[in-house]
Amino acid sequence: MADKERNPVPIPLTGRWRTSVDGTQLSEGDFQVLTNMRYTNAGIRSVSGMTKINPSTALTYPLIRAAHHFVKDEPSESHLLVQSWNSGGTASKIYRNDTTIPSQGDFNTTALYTESSGAGIGTFSNAPDGCVAYCNGKESLIWGGDEYRCGAFFNFKGADEFVYNYSKAVSNTLQTAGNIAILKQASAAPTTTVRLGSVLPIRAIKFYVKVANATAAVAGISVWAGSSYHAVTNMVDNTSVSGKALAQTGTVTFDSTVAVAKISILYNIAAYWYTITWTGLDQDVEIYYVTVDVPMQPIKDIWNGYIRQIYAFFEYSSSIYTDATFNVINDSYVNADLTTYNELDSLATSGYIVAGFLEPQMGLRVKLVPKHVNTTAATTATVSYWNGVAWGTVGTISDGTKANSISFNQSGLITWQAITPGGEQTTSISTNENPLYYYKISFDKALSGDVQLYYIGGIPAQKQVSNYKFPINFHNRLWLCSDQSGQRNKITASSTNTVSIFNGSDTADFFLGDNMDIIAGGALYTRYGSSLYENLMLCKEEETWLIDGTSLNTYALYKISDQYGCVAKDTFQICSIGFEIAQGINKHVAIWQAAGAIVIFDGSSVIPIHLDIENVFDPTSSLTINISMIHKSASLYDEAKMEYHWLWASGSNTTLNKEYVFDLLRRKWFEIDRGSGKYLQLGISVSDGNGYKYVYGAIDSGYLERLEYGTTFDSNNITSQFETPDIPLGGWNNEVILRNIRLIAKSKGTTVNSVIMTHYGDMAISGTTIGSFSVTDTTHRVVNNMKSINTGPHTFHRFACSMTTNDENIGFEPIGLEVFWKHVREKIM
Repeated sequence: MADKERNPVPIPLTGRWRTSVDGTQLSEGDFQVLTNMRYTNAGIRSVSGMTKINPSTALTYPLIRAAHHFVKDEPSESHLLVQSWNSGGTASKIYRNDTTIPSQGDFNTTALYTESSGAGIGTFSNAPDGCVAYCNGKESLIWGGDEYRCGAFFNFKGADEFVYNYSKAVSNTLQTAGNIAILKQASAAPTTTVRLGSVLPIRAIKFYVKVANATAAVAGISVWAGSSYHAVTNMVDNTSVSGKALAQTGTVTFDSTVAVAKISILYNIAAYWYTITWTGLDQDVEIYYVTVDVPMQPIKDIWNGYIRQIYAFFEYSSSIYTDATFNVINDSYVNADLTTYNELDSLATSGYIVAGFLEPQMGLRVKLVPKHVNTTAATTATVSYWNGVAWGTVGTISDGTKANSISFNQSGLITWQAITPGGEQTTSISTNENPLYYYKISFDKALSGDVQLYYIGGIPAQKQVSNYKFPINFHNRLWLCSDQSGQRNKITASSTNTVSIFNGSDTADFFLGDNMDIIAGGALYTRYGSSLYENLMLCKEEETWLIDGTSLNTYALYKISDQYGCVAKDTFQICSIGFEIAQGINKHVAIWQAAGAIVIFDGSSVIPIHLDIENVFDPTSSLTINISMIHKSASLYDEAKMEYHWLWASGSNTTLNKEYVFDLLRRKWFEIDRGSGKYLQLGISVSDGNGYKYVYGAIDSGYLERLEYGTTFDSNNITSQFETPDIPLGGWNNEVILRNIRLIAKSKGTTVNSVIMTHYGDMAISGTTIGSFSVTDTTHRVVNNMKSINTGPHTFHRFACSMTTNDENIGFEPIGLEVFWKHVREKIM
């Protein structure tokens, strides 16, 4: 070979980080090390730092393990929610931070919710109806923010003197005719009374006042507690000015009624009802908007408003059961057709009627043929249920069939406080052998001689909502996934647009394959040709499933992989970008950690994306994932930079000490090392009032950090480094020495720190420092530094560049390397 003094070789920095192969097998431009440096369209550059969001006070429960940015537009609210654990990991609470994104500010010192013992790491999700849902395996919770919609609002005077339904009027912020509640007083006394219904128990009511009260007046609030109204406690009226209630817009606060309030039915509406009475209020005070404060609480089922069909009906008279099911099953009658109603003429006190249903009830809809009603004075009805041994009374009833103090004197609702779950039992009666929940209606006096009952239906009791693992908002339904107290493969979907209806034909339970646990999931948008779809993805540990369809009638379950499931729920991310799966074909994708892989789903198939770093799943590798921590891995998705950050524990570490980042645009990995005490344990995407995206991360000292912001990793220096392949500059059969080396980089105007370059010859473990290169230059965009060296001879040459900064937003931006070498001899040994 000809002897040349200087043979120039440029070393490109445009490849990929690959740890799964030896440095001698890397392609040109690849990296053995790429730490704290991300890819650009032309090369690589340093990442930016991170800065505390809550700088003054760390959370007293410092281990943040779940987080969510909850945003509402009407009324405008922004809450950063976290699940935080104590240092021992034995107890957890949910805290809120209401600071404007992305400004700094501390968390509220009072917990939003204290979780039950036995709770697991939780999951938040946006939910329908302006709510956020949360599940931790022990509890399924809902929160409507500081201001949630008012379900019903009636201004009334007892004995039906007047009733004004302002429910729609106060549900919006319009102040026009028809959108205002004009409060009327009772005629006999200066009292104004309102009944407010909420789909969840509350702790405050906010009144937006249009025409204020100008007279001394006081408010009182009571809540339906099951058998009567109870006054709320510790009420503070912030609408009051100088003793004048409703003198201004404000909030009336009181102790939470979650443990006290019971559901009841008024005006044919099932709700948690509150009575507000003002004494001394002016006539015609005007309120244009009303909201309620719903504390975070267990999700509750509430009647959807549709009457349930009976499945059996018997009249018991003279010791004989007569089946009249088909006489009263339809909500219609024909006077001349005796089969369209049931005669209860002169039913004795020893007789009764029973109605059977498929599920427990809390009320009955009773319809009587007009002018064929009971007229026996002072008749009182009693409702009983079957407790497994005998009939037991349901307790006090609200009898809407009572008029003139006579039960069954008119059509109406009969309601009661639902029996404690488990207290009712099914039974069979007479010729109907199917076990049903039966309700017996008996009377303390014989009915009059002409009573015709033509319809009876049921109002179902609240269903218990079980303890689920995680929630998802899909097709504007709240999907509760993996029943941790029952069938782990169960998914329950709420009624459309609600978080409180889990009964009726618009809700359903789905069962995903066998009874193995469902780990994670999310909604994924896809497009095929001109057709658009949104599918629900769900993962078990060893399987991936997809729910396709647009309604309960069309939903279908498909198992799309039995090779890849998800082993760590917090690694599952939906990435809403145009990920190019083929030339000109872009898809939104989901990424997660499977057992032994990081995988991506593009709406068609599940494929691995970890091959460049697959050594971390190899137990024989020097750097491998801690198998005992594999289910605790986490992730974050940076929407602005389109990067997936995988957080995992290596070796024997019991905290997440590694952060590998997948660039979705370039399909390349790199590593971020934030240093001791600053390892991220989770991350979330947040947005400001203009919709601009940011990423926050949590560290194990009670702080949230704003990522990609600042010149340090929260006081830790940023060390940016890359390492080239082992390059045979003169070929595999020649030894060469290095004569010169050049570094070209973008110049910096603040830092005085330099790039340290190290050379490794012939795959040596230890290297030799061959130069310190300054990149500080305020007069040029780019620095072009060359140094004379005399290193070698070696066949293979590896170069490492490292720069440590604490005063630059982007510390190191190399453009390229170039080395000049001289041939020494052929390598014959």
